[in-house]
Amino acid sequence: ENEFKKAAAEREKIKRGLERAEKLKLAVRDVVADLNDQILKEQEEFINKIFKRIYPHPFFRQINLKTTVSRQGSNSLLIECKNKSGKTIVNPAFTFSKAQVNIVAISIFLSMALRQQCTKLNTILLDDPMQSMDDLNIISFIDVLRSCSMEGGDLNKQLVLSTHDDKFYRLLLKKFRFLSAVGYYFETYDEDGPGVRSWGIDQ
Repeated sequence: ENEFKKAAAEREKIKRGLERAEKLKLAVRDVVADLNDQILKEQEEFINKIFKRIYPHPFFRQINLKTTVSRQGSNSLLIECKNKSGKTIVNPAFTFSKAQVNIVAISIFLSMALRQQCTKLNTILLDDPMQSMDDLNIISFIDVLRSCSMEGGDLNKQLVLSTHDDKFYRLLLKKFRFLSAVGYYFETYDEDGPGVRSWGIDQ
């Protein structure tokens, strides 16, 4: 009988411990969600400045970010776009074209990369970022990149960008000709590695 009471008491103790752990888990999740919402809210204005400069969707011109809790209990990011009045809200993944979704993603990425404080790394890496963009979007995007790397500015970031688009590459060289820009062209790749040469504006 004593063994039974000890086992019951131990079971009750474990049960209370699990209940406290579950409450702590929910409290931590709520705190993390609040912190994420605060960070996202601080980023929103800058994200939208970039978004509008690259020429976004003609009607849905405001990006809003917030966290939601999934069915599994984990926090996830919800991206919404609003029209000018704010009455119509859409999910860009289901409403925007591929190019417009790409502009949303680039705007969020650049804002986060330009304002991150978790590392002293002053370099932003971009791999073929202008997918599906038209010429107007591309020119606006390059102007945004140029303002990010202007010497003496508040941002002054080093940009490393790769692309397979020759036209885009030449345009970058022209737009960055007054800055400390260097271009490299990958000509071949074999068992000895890549064949690379410098490629300037006048080539």
